[in-house]
Amino acid sequence: MTSIPPERRRILYDWNDTKQGYPQGCIHELFTQQAAKTPGDIALIGVDERLTFAELDLWSNQFAECLTELGVGPETFVGLCLERSILAVAALIGILKAGGAYVYLDPGYPPQRLREMARDAGLVLIVTNGELREKVFGVTTEFRFLDAISAEIARRRATHVFPRVSLDNAAYVIYTSGSTGKPKGAVEVHRSMTSRLISAPLPDIQSSDVCCLNSSLSSGISASRLMFPLVLGAPVVVMGDEDVKDVRRFVNLLESNQVTSVFMVPYLLRQVLRVHEKGGCSLASLRAVTITGDALTPDLIDSFRRRLPQTLLINVYGSTEIGTTATLGVIDSSSRSGSISIGRPVANTKVYVLDRGLNLVSAGEPGEICVAAPHLARGYLNRPDLTAERFVANPFGQLAGERMCRTGDLGRYLPDGEIEFLGREDHQVKIRGYRIQLGEIEAALLGHPSVSEAAVTARGSDDRRRLVAYLAGDGSVPPNVPEVKKFLADRLPGYMIPSEFAILKQLPRTDAGKIDRDALPEHTATKGPLSETPMERVLAGLWSELLKVAQAGVHDNFIELGGDSLAATQLLAAIREQFGVEIPPPLVFDATLREIAQRIQLASRPLVAAR
Repeated sequence: MTSIPPERRRILYDWNDTKQGYPQGCIHELFTQQAAKTPGDIALIGVDERLTFAELDLWSNQFAECLTELGVGPETFVGLCLERSILAVAALIGILKAGGAYVYLDPGYPPQRLREMARDAGLVLIVTNGELREKVFGVTTEFRFLDAISAEIARRRATHVFPRVSLDNAAYVIYTSGSTGKPKGAVEVHRSMTSRLISAPLPDIQSSDVCCLNSSLSSGISASRLMFPLVLGAPVVVMGDEDVKDVRRFVNLLESNQVTSVFMVPYLLRQVLRVHEKGGCSLASLRAVTITGDALTPDLIDSFRRRLPQTLLINVYGSTEIGTTATLGVIDSSSRSGSISIGRPVANTKVYVLDRGLNLVSAGEPGEICVAAPHLARGYLNRPDLTAERFVANPFGQLAGERMCRTGDLGRYLPDGEIEFLGREDHQVKIRGYRIQLGEIEAALLGHPSVSEAAVTARGSDDRRRLVAYLAGDGSVPPNVPEVKKFLADRLPGYMIPSEFAILKQLPRTDAGKIDRDALPEHTATKGPLSETPMERVLAGLWSELLKVAQAGVHDNFIELGGDSLAATQLLAAIREQFGVEIPPPLVFDATLREIAQRIQLASRPLVAAR
């Protein structure tokens, strides 16, 4: 990829000037202003239809007029239960115009979860259609509904004067998984939606682009990927769920609509590059690919550079709680290959790296990423305890009431002022006295050519805790566990090499595209070939008893499987008692089960024959 010229990089990064202020008006008001400027231009592109700015403005006004007559106004929450489509977009903008805040109820979620979300949000109304209403809510008088395709909406003349909404009013609620198993809703305000626009021209979305809405409306990134282009006068291709699940279909739609700017999680980008590698697409129109959701890896960046040298790769860091993007970096040929930067803070945003006592750490030292900005989410709906835990007073703030969000992510400042993402704080585990960042192991696994997805977790009790790796390949040949372990051994210390491997067709993912760690299976670890000879079976039984594991494979290593010095001493004593032979202690630390069995076999042939 061609290196970004210094002057261009300066434009991209000089965004922390707070003198610029915010755009005047909320996001739906800015859309209305743009629709008046370019009424005949295309705003939305669907599979079978296109909508001009004037048509989308009118349709959303018809929704808004109907909604206001049904009692929707500022600080009221309205459910939106429709498949991602042009219709859903018109209804979403209509809710904002009516002054309400939308709560997206993804029809792909289990009905019970959607009903729990609707109750938690205290929805005054749910916009849906007859089929989804029956499927999700059944016959109930608990909620009020508005049929999104009713003639009542189409008949509206849309002459209603809509209520004034402030930048501090709620705009939408995003529900994410909670540690208790109950989803928690983060309340975003209008200020969150408009804040990034002061950075225009945005490197990832510009007025000359053809953009794409391919992420779930239940994710925070969807709001910016939809509304930013519309406010700037750029058309948006709206893709349904099925369009994105089939990667070839997704790529074909990108090409047929000449999309120039698209958002992808690393997992989707990896699939797209495989299609490109096989000659299935050219993607010549792509100007920018924006990445967020998971960490970029060096091998993915190298593949991107080879396949799409003409395209900007933009790494964005943010979260639902932050309310908007916190940092942004352009990954070009000058980027370091071993350390992936998430860039620098964007406008009106301060990013600190702090220790557990909320003290600044030195450059290069790891710590928790904390973000201070006037556009943070309001907090968690009906969860004052969690809000107080995550949203705290900014100890470095100069303004009264300035807040800071503790993200729970780990990072460090690099010498050039950019920030390196190091993974989740709660993804750091301790194994046999070693503190291990699981993200580092996952990044190493993704460097293997046969591994397309990887997640690592810790299983077992404190004294027998072990690392388990979940892997998926490209669909043709599954990853070979011994090869992968050897690959890791060249890159990681022994204590960081997982002792168990589970090979899955694909890893479970959330609607936002992130790996769903809570859905990883508990007991499906594939350990390679099981014991084949009598000696291997006896030794495997000893290992299972000492290490409290279900089974041991012939390629397993005693230490990697969770053993320590004490357990190794116990194993040597058991071998001495069972087989009457001594083996060198280092062999327990370095050899596989099969290699140890062969060593015992050589030293005790008469004894084994007698058995």
